[in-house]
Amino acid sequence: MKFNIFGKLFLGAFLSTLILTVTVMASVRWSFLRGFEEYLFQVQEERLDRFAALLAQQHRQYGGWDFLRGNEGYWRELLQQGAGFDPEDLLPPPDAGFDAGPDALSPPPEHLRPPPPEGLLREGHVWVLDADRQQVSGPPFPLRDASEGNLRPIVWGGATVGWLGFKPHPHALPFRDDRLQAAFIEQQARTGYVIMALALLISLVGSLILARQFLLPIKRLAVGANALRSGRYETEITVTGDDELGRLAADFNLLARTLAHNEQCRRQWVADTSHELRTPLAVLRSEVEALLDGVREPTPERLRSLHGEIMALSKLVDDLFELSLYDLGNLKYRMEPLNPVGILVEVVSSFRSRFEAKNIALKPFNQHIAKITVLGDAQRLRQLFGNLLENSLRYTDAGGACEIAVRQAETMAILEVSDSAPTVPEDACTRLFERFYRVDASRSRSLGGAGLGLAICRNIVEAHGGGIRAQGSHLGGLSVRVELPLLPS
Repeated sequence: MKFNIFGKLFLGAFLSTLILTVTVMASVRWSFLRGFEEYLFQVQEERLDRFAALLAQQHRQYGGWDFLRGNEGYWRELLQQGAGFDPEDLLPPPDAGFDAGPDALSPPPEHLRPPPPEGLLREGHVWVLDADRQQVSGPPFPLRDASEGNLRPIVWGGATVGWLGFKPHPHALPFRDDRLQAAFIEQQARTGYVIMALALLISLVGSLILARQFLLPIKRLAVGANALRSGRYETEITVTGDDELGRLAADFNLLARTLAHNEQCRRQWVADTSHELRTPLAVLRSEVEALLDGVREPTPERLRSLHGEIMALSKLVDDLFELSLYDLGNLKYRMEPLNPVGILVEVVSSFRSRFEAKNIALKPFNQHIAKITVLGDAQRLRQLFGNLLENSLRYTDAGGACEIAVRQAETMAILEVSDSAPTVPEDACTRLFERFYRVDASRSRSLGGAGLGLAICRNIVEAHGGGIRAQGSHLGGLSVRVELPLLPS
């Protein structure tokens, strides 16, 4: 039989309480019976002492034990008195004219005899011996019980005048044969059963409430998970506490927000990609159709323009492919110890003529810095430096300047590319590394590029275990800072 979580929680809580309650009640009852038994045995000892005192006074009164020999009726009466007597109240005074003759020793008629004693001083379990331990009254003398542990002396005037023997019931506790004591025990048992039933009822109700309260957050999580599965990423569930389930609900809400953000980024990615692809394709289509319709002549200039659009489209496709490989974790890097300054010098040399053509001063940097070594991929670092210089060349106003700085700081090699106006708003600096992001005021699409260069730069730097960030430049434009971890010397 299979149980759901509610059934398991309910049964677990209820059965645990049931076992605990039964164990506690059984322990309490056992402890009560043991304590009551010890109490009754103490009462037994006290009654035996008092009965021994009664027999001593009787011995003094009659001058011996002859008054008990063969007088079973009187013996039964003494046992009845010994069950709970006060010797001062029950014994006649010496001067009361007590007749100890033969008539006084005769047993009363059967219908006038007192009932057999109950409790600790029962007929058949108590006997009297004289000073020489000869049978006086009671059941036949059991020799195996004639020990100091079962006999107590009957003392009068400092001398032992007899012995009182007692034999406990071998198969039952003393109180089992007493109606009042048995009724008391039964009443206590009934009270215990009522208490146990109430405890189990409270446990039943508490288990239901506990299981329901415990399952409410889980049910909300299940509803939220179904909503996420259906694509409703804006779903959030109520956080009702700071326990494990509350923290799980908070994590679920964070997951939902993350999925919603990723879905928004995916849609923006598809829209931006389609837009970036549509622009060069639309230009190519219009130019080719014009050539086919004879509107334009296939001159070398027009063919070069078409070739340029094709190259731009190819560059965009290559960048998208590279970013997809990075996302999938399939972009391979061939890491080896190398000097990034040497690679930077090569890249700067290849860009120098393009900077001069746009009248942008490319300031020299310290190429003789102490040799620094990083673990990197030469091709990817060349792509990194090229993208940074391409970004500066494309967005810096003519007549401006570009400055490159390289230095070493403890465990990092720091490369910084700074350019002049236009600048970038401070709130946009953190978004420059997002795919297809541009600052409309100064980094418009009309200047070229698809907004993927800095995103690729971030991927390359992170793959090398470094960091990259953008901020305002002291030249009035943008400064991009790259940090690469140095190899320990």
